[in-house]
Amino acid sequence: MKKIVVFLCSIFIIIIAVFFNWYVDISKKNRQVSSYNSQYEIYSKENISGVSITTIINKAIDNNEKYDIQKSDKDVYINDDKYSTKIYIKVVEDR
Repeated sequence: MKKIVVFLCSIFIIIIAVFFNWYVDISKKNRQVSSYNSQYEIYSKENISGVSITTIINKAIDNNEKYDIQKSDKDVYINDDKYSTKIYIKVVEDR
């Protein structure tokens, strides 16, 4: 009887450890994504200069090259839905 209780407790502790490890891993990935997105979100709410646009484009190019994102025939990065970075720039002219 004692062996069964020890065995069941061991199984329970292993299951708890696996779920805890899974939770920590998911939390770490969420923090990394949040940190990565915050690098770009600072530019989304204000008017930015040409130098800032160049910085954003260079960050996206560096990220795409870091993860070996493939390019099309027209030298445009192909979206892979996982690591590729795509930037949309809206130009507004004040009159």
